[in-house]
Amino acid sequence: MIRKHFKAVCTFAILSILGVGCAAVNSTDSTVSATYSYYNGQLSTSFSDTFDATWAASLQAMRELEFQIELESKDSLNGKIVARRYNDQKVVLVLTKKTTEATNLSVTVGFFGDKEMSMRIVERIHDNL
Repeated sequence: MIRKHFKAVCTFAILSILGVGCAAVNSTDSTVSATYSYYNGQLSTSFSDTFDATWAASLQAMRELEFQIELESKDSLNGKIVARRYNDQKVVLVLTKKTTEATNLSVTVGFFGDKEMSMRIVERIHDNL
């Protein structure tokens, strides 16, 4: 009995260390030519554009997708946009200035995340840059 329990714990630990459930992808798709990762419901990527340009493109994407913007909070290094979809699903964008010409972005859709919708948002932001 103890051995079975020990095997189960070891298997869980190994799978956790290997990052099962985490996807890191190098996208060669023409719509998003960036590296992104999707982990625990959050899609993270970076853009080779200024923080201000990425911020403006993000706001424009939220409006084009007809999301209701509830919060816009920004300073010179960080920004956060909180919006709602038609189904009341929460969308959170967090932007961080990486360098003068690079910006990190994380997108979370809903409580558990929605990878497909997160990718659509990132693609729309990319199109607006």
